[in-house]
This record gives sequence, structure tokens and C-alpha cells, in this order.
Amino acid sequence: MSVAVLYYHKLLSAGIAVADKCPLVLGQQGARALAAEAEEMGSAGVSAVLVERPALALLLKKLPDKEGDVIELTRRALYGEGLELEEGAQKKFLAQELCADDLPGLYAPQDRHQRAALLDLLFPKMVGAVVEPPVSAEPPHVALVFGAWQRRAVLAAADRSAPLLLRYGFFADANVQEPKLLCKTIEQYEERAEKD
Repeated sequence: MSVAVLYYHKLLSAGIAVADKCPLVLGQQGARALAAEAEEMGSAGVSAVLVERPALALLLKKLPDKEGDVIELTRRALYGEGLELEEGAQKKFLAQELCADDLPGLYAPQDRHQRAALLDLLFPKMVGAVVEPPVSAEPPHVALVFGAWQRRAVLAAADRSAPLLLRYGFFADANVQEPKLLCKTIEQYEERAEKD
């Protein structure tokens, strides 16, 4: 019996079905991201394998008639977590059978945080369909104060970098605690009788 068939059989008997599969080479950045989430995947040997060789990522779902959480059920089937064995009985689970030269042959997330991180890493299109992309941070705003006599030079420089200038106005004085707006455009300022 091949490893894949054995793997699927173990999962089905535990009430887990394969919803999607994706063969991929994680590359250096993906291996680093996986190592950050899963300590056992952070060794130099595992990273070297994940950078160069293809891996098979499986998206698992719980069968409707099965009780429990998909992470719990998967880890019980593959690692034997939560199972009580009779005293002295030793059972080798699939995770141990697929371990070679201290390199794990499979990995399943331990909690919801790891699951979310792995979904984002391994199935980004699926995650992108349900989660809004992060909003890019707005650059910091800076207020600059100039004397009104410098208006033409300042606005000429601002024209060269127009996307950077959000707003400008003319104020009675440099009091930023209680600003008193006189007008919002240079044309309105030029029409004023008093020019400070």
C-alpha cells in the first residue's frame, strides 16, 4: 500500500476528508515562514528539503457526521494525540512512520493560529477570496508653516510634488493650538485687502 493511500485511509477513518491538494516547492521564504510557525519544521535539514523539493499540501475538512474539531481529529489520526493506549502497548502512528533521519515526513498544525498561518502560506488564493487584503499604511502627515510672503515659492515647489501636498491654507498666525483660517486658496488670499 502506498504512503498516499495509507495517509488517505487513516484520515477517512478518523472522519477527515481531503478538500484540496497542492504540490509545491516552498522555497526559502516559505520554509522560513513555516519554521516561524512550527518549531519542528525549523531545523536546517527540514528547511533544506523544503527549499528544494516539492511537498504536497493537503487542505483537510471534517466529515459532517463526525464530532470534534478538524485539528484535533487530524492530530489524533496522524500523531496519536489524545488517545489513551493500554499500559505497555506501543503503537506507531503515521507521523512516526514517515519520520526519516530525524526529518518529519508530514506536519499538521497544532492550533487555530498555526492553521490560519499555514492556510495563508499554502493556499493564498483561497484565503484571498475570503479575507480582505491588508490596507496599506498611510504615510505620516507633516504640517509645515511658512510666512505668507513665501507663498509663491512654496506653492511653486508644491506643484512639482503635487501628490505629496494634501491641503494648504492661510492662517492669521502660527498658533497651531487654536488656528484661525483666513482662506484656503492663493486666489482667495490675493483678493484680501490685508495681506499679513
